[in-house]
Amino acid sequence: MKFIEAFIIFCYIFCTSFASYYKFTKIETCETSGKSGHLEYCNFTATSVFVVLNNTVTVNSINAEISLFQLQNSNYRQLFKAPKVNWCKLTEQRNKNAVLKIIFESLKTYASDFVRSCPLPPGIYRVTGLKIDRKYISILPEGKYRFTLRAFNNRDEAMLKVSLCLEILS
Repeated sequence: MKFIEAFIIFCYIFCTSFASYYKFTKIETCETSGKSGHLEYCNFTATSVFVVLNNTVTVNSINAEISLFQLQNSNYRQLFKAPKVNWCKLTEQRNKNAVLKIIFESLKTYASDFVRSCPLPPGIYRVTGLKIDRKYISILPEGKYRFTLRAFNNRDEAMLKVSLCLEILS
């Protein structure tokens, strides 16, 4: 968690404008395992992502992994992989940590009904119009990237996997 906090603080304080803007180019993967629910909808525009997940069972623990890859010579090379994060523990600490407050405040905008506490009851969960703040991408050079999010339960069963391709332009 310390690395992620440091990275976000670094971006807020020191990032300069290497990239003028970005655009999503495709969704490579948007799927669930089917054991805990199913996707109602998964789509994107040039600057926004929309996901609707129908969770059908109570989930007591949610873990997440985030990775970032850059396209180089027709292959994606991993630039960053965050350690597994227990989302439930983050929700408990969100008011005690300045970085987590920022993350959860931004989730209110794009995912008003998203996971704020655990256990996660059955229901429909939406991410509508998610955009990437320029602060987070401004340290990346112009190029093509893949961002992957994988959410899974405490038995390491995939709940959701989303891989988005985006292009950063200057």
